[in-house]
Amino acid sequence: MIFRLATLTLCTLGLALADLFTSQVFSSLATKDNRDNLVISPPTIRASLALLYAGAEGQTALELKERLRLRGHPKDVALSEFKQQPLRIHTWDVKLFTIYKLYVDAKYAIKSSFQNLAITYLQALAEHVNFSLTKLIAHHISVFVEVNTLHKLKDTLSPAEISSMTKSFLVQGFYFSGKFAKPFHRFKEYKPFFFDPFHSVSVATYIKDDNLFYGEVPLLMSRAIEIPYKNSKLSLLIILPYERTFDLKMQEEFLKHIDIRFLDSHFQSVDVRVQIPRFKIEYETYLKDALGDIGISRIFNNGELSDLSSTPNLRVTNIKHRGLFELNDDCENCIEPAANNSDIRQYFIADHPFLFAVKDQTKIYLVGRVLKPV
Repeated sequence: MIFRLATLTLCTLGLALADLFTSQVFSSLATKDNRDNLVISPPTIRASLALLYAGAEGQTALELKERLRLRGHPKDVALSEFKQQPLRIHTWDVKLFTIYKLYVDAKYAIKSSFQNLAITYLQALAEHVNFSLTKLIAHHISVFVEVNTLHKLKDTLSPAEISSMTKSFLVQGFYFSGKFAKPFHRFKEYKPFFFDPFHSVSVATYIKDDNLFYGEVPLLMSRAIEIPYKNSKLSLLIILPYERTFDLKMQEEFLKHIDIRFLDSHFQSVDVRVQIPRFKIEYETYLKDALGDIGISRIFNNGELSDLSSTPNLRVTNIKHRGLFELNDDCENCIEPAANNSDIRQYFIADHPFLFAVKDQTKIYLVGRVLKPV
């Protein structure tokens, strides 16, 4: 009983600290890739790095444990928070698929003790491949990602991204789409979206009147709103700067110090008119540099993955993160809100760059930004 209580306490603490990791990873990637739309799945990144922690020893294990904010010892206690975390939500209204897999070159023997730990706590296994067969292995990895994301993510890896020198490669993927609890009306005509203070592009735009959680976020010089998804605990949090800007650098910088889950702690339920653009983001990136920025580098340079393989000098060659987020809430029978609605207390017009997250009360599943809807 005492052990179970201690494990539950560690899991709760781990979830709180995990979302500081979310903010830091997103801020690092946003700074490096500051011209494009972006969306990542921090839980997928963190869980896959926990997989590497399961195989690490020495300073590499310590670095991963500290940066991932894992709690407890030995490893099975530190990894226990991942055991009940869902990697997949698949209903008529909401689809969230997140996957990851570690591929290890065939010359490195994989320990059965590592595989047991990985499957027990992370629902994952490392797979042996021969990286010298670049075309075959790139196709093999791409098929794995495609099949596990409802065939939305195709051709994730090209033969040029691996070689006979590749020792291990970690791939991550996700797909998300969802219907809102109350659908939006889509304007017949396109509306302007200002990608900087002086220039705009015409985009498909949605509007609705709804009773939603709304609030001010002064630290980010923004206002924010939560839009619930249908038959789900998930919601879409949108953080909209007060002013039209060239970028979101200020918000992204401050975000690394904020637990996004609790931004809504002072929000109030109000009648609000919401206008948002339709957008779709397909994003991919390598994580090596961004992880280095937050203090995770030894897996790429020093190895110490002897709990994964007894063969020396095993290192992670690279980590690829790829995902697709779709916001498409067309409703043929939804009526455009009346121009004058006396019940409306706030107007939330997302006609310039904003940050967003898909979340519930305990976890951030996705975080991203829209600089220019596509």
